Amino acid sequence: MEHSRDLRPAPGETGRDRYDPVSQALHWATAALVLASFALALWPELVKGSSALHKSLGLALLFVVPLRLGWRLAAGRGGARPGSKGGAPAAKAVHAVLYAMLLAVPVLGWLHLNSKGIGVSMFGLHLPALADADRELALALLRAKWWLSYGLLGAIGLHAAAALAHHYLLRDGVLASMVPRGSGDRPAAMRDAVGGAARTRRAA
Repeated sequence: MEHSRDLRPAPGETGRDRYDPVSQALHWATAALVLASFALALWPELVKGSSALHKSLGLALLFVVPLRLGWRLAAGRGGARPGSKGGAPAAKAVHAVLYAMLLAVPVLGWLHLNSKGIGVSMFGLHLPALADADRELALALLRAKWWLSYGLLGAIGLHAAAALAHHYLLRDGVLASMVPRGSGDRPAAMRDAVGGAARTRRAA
């Protein structure tokens, strides 16, 4: 049961099976940007200036996602977990779809604003216009962005469910490989220390 309560690597997993800190940071930065963007879109009253912040966070994906892709390619893994033999084809396909959606949604948002005659900026940095004002185009882009955004949310949900299934059912260390080292080991180490101390007292 201990494996279901912490994020320790699965039996037999080594440090070579973990993603490197840069990959982990870019992964969780991507997740944070997507979730924050959705939260601001669904609950605009959360913070002052939520509309501008929503746009900035979404456009930031156009910088973070290519950086993440470049890092994966530079590492020579092609999307596979370190220590694995290349990853399942289904997992590779899901990752490819996720990356495509992560790039397409902010581009559609950018185009939609431009087609409404609205300029686009990211954290105060003004970006060039990608389209001229066009009411019909704006409506088509809005519909496309809406469907693709919720498709992205669904794909992320499936991705998260698969990670949890690997951790709780398969127990193969996939989830642990993307968690920063020490975040799951510390509670387990504390339990082992307390258990060891208790056994020592009983033996005495």
